[in-house]
Amino acid sequence: MPKKSTLYLLFNHTLTPDQKSDAYTNLAIDTIQSFPPKLLNFWGDIPTDLENLSDYLQPFKSYIVSHLKKGDYLFVQTCWRMISKYC
Repeated sequence: MPKKSTLYLLFNHTLTPDQKSDAYTNLAIDTIQSFPPKLLNFWGDIPTDLENLSDYLQPFKSYIVSHLKKGDYLFVQTCWRMISKYC
């Protein structure tokens, strides 16, 4: 049987049982995987005084490139500070 997809989580809370059930059913995944704690801590504490996010986001890009494969999903929660400052 071919390996199903993985749902990667990049946010600072946990999915509810209903959300997990929905993901397994509707995304046809077999695994839900959070980012490592160190990255989650960085994600939850993005400095507001950064002029450019590229260097700060590099560890996230590296993790994504090295772990996610075609067919995987990435669920990202952004923070309002990041949206209001950089978008």
